[in-house]
Amino acid sequence: MPILRPLIGMDKLEITERGQAARHLRDLDRARRRLLHLFTPAHPFTRMRPDEVRAAESRLEVERLVAAGVEGATVETFEFPRRRCPGPPPALGVSPAPRM
Repeated sequence: MPILRPLIGMDKLEITERGQAARHLRDLDRARRRLLHLFTPAHPFTRMRPDEVRAAESRLEVERLVAAGVEGATVETFEFPRRRCPGPPPALGVSPAPRM
């Protein structure tokens, strides 16, 4: 059975453009999947036993990592100009009383 509903109101150029866009998206999806295989392991570990976690953590040089973080830390101070206004800002949805 032909599917006419999405295409019945379009002319040939619109249908052709949609087909080209769909092919382009499929090509992008294939390319994305190929790239993912380059940067991700084929069978990543998603669960570990507690003894495996302890073994992995024991290989970390925690003191060196903390020292590197402290040495690379910086303190930044930001000062913003004070806003000059006659009073507190009006509440949301309430307009200020008219001046006389």
